[in-house]
Amino acid sequence: KYGKNTRPNSDKTELYADKSGLVKIFDGKIMVNDVYEVPNHVGNSTGDVDFDGSVVIHGNVITGFTVKAKGDVEVMGVVEGATVIAGGNIVLHSGIQGMGKSRVESGGDLQTKFIEQANVVCGGDIQSEAILHSEVSGKGTVSVEGKKGLISGGTVRAGISVSARILGSHLGTATDIEVGIDPLILAEYNDLRKGLPKMIEEADKLEKVILLLNKRKEMEGDLDEQKAEMYKSAVRNKVFLANKIAISQKRVDELQEEVDNRNAGIVTVQGSVYPGVKVGIGSIYHFIKDEIKYVKLYKDGADIKMTAL
Repeated sequence: KYGKNTRPNSDKTELYADKSGLVKIFDGKIMVNDVYEVPNHVGNSTGDVDFDGSVVIHGNVITGFTVKAKGDVEVMGVVEGATVIAGGNIVLHSGIQGMGKSRVESGGDLQTKFIEQANVVCGGDIQSEAILHSEVSGKGTVSVEGKKGLISGGTVRAGISVSARILGSHLGTATDIEVGIDPLILAEYNDLRKGLPKMIEEADKLEKVILLLNKRKEMEGDLDEQKAEMYKSAVRNKVFLANKIAISQKRVDELQEEVDNRNAGIVTVQGSVYPGVKVGIGSIYHFIKDEIKYVKLYKDGADIKMTAL
């Protein structure tokens, strides 16, 4: 007898799975369940979870453990200093208490009560009631609403918009909000800009080694085996680096144009924005020096402007 997500061959001597998942016998039938349920916590009793379908966890994800799913992940409890990676959406009925160790990645949307001291990357939209001292990136929108509606500390990036009730705190907590460009593109752009000077410096050092060995060759007529190998290695590495520098520079120029031309990002605040908050839209940044309320920030030409809600 066969059930959900299975099919027999023509003469019914073999059974095939229509989906990846967990093979179970239920009510006398063989089935493949594409949802894996953990009845309690993910921790020492379960070990890490890695599943081709979706995962539902009825407890917490304990510090140090990892949950990976090609589908969705739903957690009834708290994600502690753990790793949760989903190809689809993530729904956290409590939230993330990351302690600076948590990494949460979703290919789709993320819904959670709160995000605290965590690193979050989301391919869709993010909905939460509070984001505290975290690194959060969403390709779409980041909406922080509800009782607190608070973003304070860390960095929040969104491709389209960020909306909240409160940004920063009355203590002047440094809080960065960046919108108007895909956070993954911005991260690539920043990494390339940091890496290019190091590669150029390394290429210059190799050039000096090559020149030095060339002079020695002119003076002595030939290089010994060790220095000859050093010369070959320096030339090979210089050619490799020159090619890498050219590719990186071209990519930086492409991304620079995209960063400069993104103007559509919006930041909306239904309550207070405190001093210590930095708002970036595209490549333009604005530092909040005095408390403002009920405001929308948007890019207009080379400036960030504000309008009352």
